[in-house]
Amino acid sequence: MPNSDKTIFYTDPTTGYLVSLALSDNCGLTPDEIAEKDVPDGITYYILDTTAVPTDYDFRDAWTYTP
Repeated sequence: MPNSDKTIFYTDPTTGYLVSLALSDNCGLTPDEIAEKDVPDGITYYILDTTAVPTDYDFRDAWTYTP
């Protein structure tokens, strides 16, 4: 499965905002490797299928995720 089929989400510890990382197929890393590199230490993150992410960004600040 290409990386672009996945999105990494976590909550920024300093702002409280949701952060989403759109992944590239050309980086040579797996989604787990990207998360380990880019998500701050100790922060819980989730790797979701991009198809599971809402396409309406109007209420993005109200998004929640329950695993």
